[in-house]
Amino acid sequence: MGDGTTSGKAAGRKAALAIDAGGTFFKSALVSPDGVAIADSFQSAPALSSGTKEDIIGAYGKIFTSSLKCATSQGIDICGIGISTPGPFDYVCGMSLMEHKFKSIKNIPLPDEFEKLGCFDRRLPVVFQQDLHSFLLGEHWASALKGIDNAAAITLGTGLGFGLMRDGAIVDNGKGGPCIAIFNLPYGNGILEDRISRRGLISQYCKYSWNAESNIDVKEIARRAREDNDPHAQKLFHETGRIMAEELSGIFKTHS
Repeated sequence: MGDGTTSGKAAGRKAALAIDAGGTFFKSALVSPDGVAIADSFQSAPALSSGTKEDIIGAYGKIFTSSLKCATSQGIDICGIGISTPGPFDYVCGMSLMEHKFKSIKNIPLPDEFEKLGCFDRRLPVVFQQDLHSFLLGEHWASALKGIDNAAAITLGTGLGFGLMRDGAIVDNGKGGPCIAIFNLPYGNGILEDRISRRGLISQYCKYSWNAESNIDVKEIARRAREDNDPHAQKLFHETGRIMAEELSGIFKTHS
């Protein structure tokens, strides 16, 4: 949420704790009221989505403890907590409904677990939000989409997500989740996510480049496309862009 950083004095004495609850790491920062991340407030804690309940709640505890220590050292009051998390999720009760990851905390109200940690002030407001919507709102509030009230966002990683904003507000499914799912659109002999996701990009690159390392990741493929002018890597991203344009054109026409 915003690209810059500022000191505690420049940001004032209040900040929100923003947490990105990813499937491998939880990452966080203290964010000032104008949407700028406060210097030296970035935290990270391992949190494998396949871990135990104690592992996952413990990762939240590490974030809370280190962020509170940082805020205290800079004379900052944490006034609220925002947690960006994938779904399905009960965003009102703060309860994961996922079975494909974070299975060990399914149907467990997280605020109750946070209180048991002893490092969490239950009086603080806590807001859970679908991760793609957090990204879209953050870009609209303080970054690339500032001033643009009608936009869409695509997240590409382990899966493939799609979010839509109309007149400055997120269009959701009534339960806090995305209004449109694109990951399961039919494509080839499977679904779109089979082709456009981390696993899909790597698999396709290995087909283009027969001598590609089996453990290569998308970051390295992208570097090869930009810096090495690797024709196989460049073909991969050109084709991916073309496929996305074709698949999304109908959606944009319907929801414009």
